[in-house]
Amino acid sequence: MLLRRSALALLGLTATSGQIILLREFISTFHGNELVIGIYLSVWLLSTAVGSGLVGRLVSWRASSAQTNTESAEVASTLRFAIVESLVGVSVLFALIGLSLPPSSLRPAPGEATGLLTALACSGLFLTPFCLLQGLLFPLGTRLLRAERPDVSVSRVYLLEAAGAAGGGLLVSLVLVHLLSSFQNAAVICVLNLLMAGALFEGASRRGLRHLCTLLAAGAIVFCVLDPVTLWITSRKWGAFDVVDVRQSRYGNLAVISLDSQFSVYQEGLLVFTTEDLRSAEETAHISLVQHPSPNDALLIGGGIGGVVREALKHKDLRHLDYVELDPELIALGRETLPAEYMSELDDARLEVHLTDGRRFLRRTAEQYDVIIMQIPPPYTAQLNRFYTREFFALVRDHLASGSVFVFSAPGVGEYIGDDLGAFLASLATTSRSVFDRTIVIPAGRSFFVSSREDNPYVTATPESLLSRLEVRDIETIYVRDYFLLSNLSPDRLRYVEERIEASRVGPVNTDLKPISFYYDLILWSAEYECFMKKPLEWFFHNSWTLWAVVLGVGGTLLAWGGLGRRRAWARSHGRLALSALAVSGFAAIVLELEIMLCFQLLFGGLYSRIGILLTSYMVGLALGTALERRTGSSGRRLLARPALIQMGTAGFAICFLGIVHLATGMKWGGSVVLEWIFPLFAVVAGALGGALFSSASRAFFGLRSSGDVENEHRASSAESSSRSMGLTYAWDLVGSWVGAAVCSVILFPVVGVASTTGMVAVLLAASGVSLFAAGSAQEGSG
Repeated sequence: MLLRRSALALLGLTATSGQIILLREFISTFHGNELVIGIYLSVWLLSTAVGSGLVGRLVSWRASSAQTNTESAEVASTLRFAIVESLVGVSVLFALIGLSLPPSSLRPAPGEATGLLTALACSGLFLTPFCLLQGLLFPLGTRLLRAERPDVSVSRVYLLEAAGAAGGGLLVSLVLVHLLSSFQNAAVICVLNLLMAGALFEGASRRGLRHLCTLLAAGAIVFCVLDPVTLWITSRKWGAFDVVDVRQSRYGNLAVISLDSQFSVYQEGLLVFTTEDLRSAEETAHISLVQHPSPNDALLIGGGIGGVVREALKHKDLRHLDYVELDPELIALGRETLPAEYMSELDDARLEVHLTDGRRFLRRTAEQYDVIIMQIPPPYTAQLNRFYTREFFALVRDHLASGSVFVFSAPGVGEYIGDDLGAFLASLATTSRSVFDRTIVIPAGRSFFVSSREDNPYVTATPESLLSRLEVRDIETIYVRDYFLLSNLSPDRLRYVEERIEASRVGPVNTDLKPISFYYDLILWSAEYECFMKKPLEWFFHNSWTLWAVVLGVGGTLLAWGGLGRRRAWARSHGRLALSALAVSGFAAIVLELEIMLCFQLLFGGLYSRIGILLTSYMVGLALGTALERRTGSSGRRLLARPALIQMGTAGFAICFLGIVHLATGMKWGGSVVLEWIFPLFAVVAGALGGALFSSASRAFFGLRSSGDVENEHRASSAESSSRSMGLTYAWDLVGSWVGAAVCSVILFPVVGVASTTGMVAVLLAASGVSLFAAGSAQEGSG
């Protein structure tokens, strides 16, 4: 029995550790924003649900119909589980290799972002086999335990899987990702599954298969030690470029590549800087610093080692420059691999480097600055959007002295500003003007937004003024010269840009909890890659009431369903209301999990480094909640009361969590280390509620099924039927999670924001809980 329980625990360990490893690789390959991550989770959950529900029922039926007199049910269950588990071990390596180096027709060019269809195709092609097999193992694992102990409950199987998932998450996120490469981690998972399959084959007297598993495990160990794939895939991924160095940091995959004498640094496959992009460095430094008559103290947030620091230090009035960079490995990598002339400015006595998050730095410092320059990429993800919100701009304003300026940039406008780009730029301008008294837009190579606390007359976009200030300060430049400024900043061009921005001001300001600029950047991204999501996103944005209509419609249906129980025999319902509660539970659980990760991004950034911890915390809670519910679970007439109470409690938790986050976004302690480490506790609570709800709703389903269902002679045996039903309950939970992952990441968060999303989840949970109470009252009345 111990071996079989260990096999179920290994199922959970493989699922969580595989999810962490594959998700990190998926983000690295496809430069994933939250939309792409939502696609990944949707494919994962849907494939697992299909494996657990449809494929699990098919395999169970074929196994029962093919049973022979010479092979006991126990041996047959062991063989089927061991075969699938060995395939799981191999499929995780297949998935990782496929996501790391997709076929040439689907592979993005070096440094190129990809469209949603490409990410969907790759995730479907390479994740599906692994997830189908993972889902299939749940009903097979149930049969494995029930062959020896027929009274094993679904919550017992779920608890074993959740415990293994928690252990696997801790092992990978706290230990293995810091010691081994992605392929070495995948090889470890492969070895564990092959060895477990070999042990099960031994118990089923199939020594030939055991020897095969042992041989494959030995090969995987050699693969893990030598790690021949990482270097080969890295060289293939970058094509004609020379790979100088590749390393894994807490915040993503870093790569330095070269072509001739030009060096470029990429993070998560996207360009951070290149050594030959002098024009961008000159624009950022000089257009910003000449907006102040005598900049003595300046702050640069991000992007310093691309040449901006070197150009900024040309201003002789500058006595002190604070440079904030999130990833320490980025600077270390630059010092070790780039020519000395590109990093020498970091040794200047006037420069002080701070290796921390930009928002966190501003929360903790009391310094006042003459100029604050933000060199952060556009709000392509929720982590980046947090630097373009009203809350962040207000934080910046508190650190500006009188007459000081804040400068940030967005993509260049070119000769024509379309509706999508105009709306995006307008969202940034509107947000900035909601905090600062004056904001102007300078359409140089990039669109520079210059903001000041008061209506500062020194702030200007006039090319003649900018040129005279550069000349007075004796600043030598190569690109930011008279021809460049006079061409880009002509009166007609300045007027056109401002008119287009004013004409596009249709949306609210960008905030932490309603990331409108993130939405507009998604629209730009969707248009660039001809993504099919552009029109649906725009339609839902302008008709967001339809989302509430759907939620209220589903909630009303659940309430009506529960009320019908007063006039309808329970024997005819077969616990379908309990199955609907499982689907609502899965939906709410995944939305809360994504919401916790998103809000962590909003407050602290750096989700990549903490995603394993948050996922593991959720799995720990899942195991705890399932275990506690099993010890205190109800039976008899109160079968539906327990899941109803848990659903109402989950709705309350969601509202309380939103309130805490809302307070934190606008308060000084919002970026504190204490609150940062409370987030895993939030994940534990969310997981515990989800685990308890699954356990109680499953018990209700099986209790109602057994009490109201009359078995016919032609039905499969109760053991077979029960095993298939266990797979069915798991599948319903996963289907709800799949809908939640797809709808939440793709539509709800970008379109209506965190607050409305939480409200919708609370309404669904409350409606489902009330329907269960009503149905439970009908059951007691009929009893």
